[in-house]
Amino acid sequence: MDSTNPAPRSSDFYISGITENKSSLFPSVSGEIRNDYPEDVDTVAVTAILRNKGGLVEAATSYVDNLSSGSTRGFTIDLSDDVLEHDSVEVMAQSW
Repeated sequence: MDSTNPAPRSSDFYISGITENKSSLFPSVSGEIRNDYPEDVDTVAVTAILRNKGGLVEAATSYVDNLSSGSTRGFTIDLSDDVLEHDSVEVMAQSW
């Protein structure tokens, strides 16, 4: 990162195409992340937050490395095998 730009914020990453694989063997959340920051980012932490009636059920994180400025990459976040019932999935990203 260039020292003339502040560090990337969560709003510098655009998350789209979120899908949940509810398989009992390998549950996961996947989607795409786009880097809208004007520079390449070495590592981005992508976190899925599962909620039920507003309460936290589970959170899990995966990492996307070497995300070039303007590029879009896929991600997959593995969930625990015994993920509890939930009614919503949120995904957020931050520079790591």
